[in-house]
Amino acid sequence: MHRQFAALRGLAMLMVVLNHSITMGMRAQQMWGFPVVDGVLYQTLMVLHDIGSMFAVPVFLFISGCFFSYAAKKAEPRSLSLKVVRASVLRVLYPYLLWSVLFYIVVFFRLNESYSVTGYIKNLLVGYPFNFVPLIIFFMVISPLLVRYSKRFGTLMLLLIFGYQLLLMGLEFPGSIGIPVPAQLGILKIPIIGGTMSVWGIYFPLGLIYSLNSKQILPWLKRWKWALAEVSVVLFALTLFDQFSALPLPLIRTVSVLAFILLTPTISRNSIPMLRELEKIGKHSYGLYLANLIVLEFLLLAIKLTVPQLLGVSIVLFPLIFVITLEFPVWVMSLMAKSKRVHQYYRYVFG
Repeated sequence: MHRQFAALRGLAMLMVVLNHSITMGMRAQQMWGFPVVDGVLYQTLMVLHDIGSMFAVPVFLFISGCFFSYAAKKAEPRSLSLKVVRASVLRVLYPYLLWSVLFYIVVFFRLNESYSVTGYIKNLLVGYPFNFVPLIIFFMVISPLLVRYSKRFGTLMLLLIFGYQLLLMGLEFPGSIGIPVPAQLGILKIPIIGGTMSVWGIYFPLGLIYSLNSKQILPWLKRWKWALAEVSVVLFALTLFDQFSALPLPLIRTVSVLAFILLTPTISRNSIPMLRELEKIGKHSYGLYLANLIVLEFLLLAIKLTVPQLLGVSIVLFPLIFVITLEFPVWVMSLMAKSKRVHQYYRYVFG
């Protein structure tokens, strides 16, 4: 069941790398005085950027919740809270700390960006630059409660979590949900992860609770598969109107993502193009997420020092940095995973 999720997780990470490649490529052009991409290519890149920013992390979080539930199905809630949760948290935490420190070193020397000791601790707690990691750790920690009550109160829990996300969204982005939220309700905001919770709070628990109850839910989703596909396309098209302020639509992005998320369990594995390649990326997705920013930073610097003219040829630059930033870390991770000498350290470096 859900054999397609490995490839879909790879697709989500592919979209993350695409999003970062576009953002950092444009930043490099502007920072180093090269012509910034414009015209049709700019509009195309912005649509691709939006796809990445809207769908990549939600899909990854949803599938992570589904995978986490497999461990829950093999364990009673008590043992889950003590053994499985601890192992899962540490598997995420060790590489997060390593790559965060490496990122802070890189931006210190490259951009002269530095913080106090307290500032660095705060960055790690809130997830700078890997912003969804503290959120996923939080949900792993409370997952025994979600697992324990998912059968009887799964729908209610999801409604409460989504309602809380909307409340935080209204506080973080006034006007984003279409109604004003009193500032006094800010006392309800969870410290540290309140910002990321306002954007992605529903997706990990949705994946966890869905997977634990998939026998009941999946037949219904399959029955409405084509309707969900049509709704996803229409809603995404409407988000483009919202982006360019042609038709302001509060919550349209959130509803669009949820419609697509509900569609993913119905996608046939064999219908996914580039299946093997996406599954390979999915296998190394967490490590790719952590490594790609640093790879991009050094790649763009290398281009500037060796073939700077390339920074002015956008139609070549963006595909090139995307492919290298995607393939190089996956190649390194594959080598490390196969090596008998360093394989034992893989989980500390890449998860």
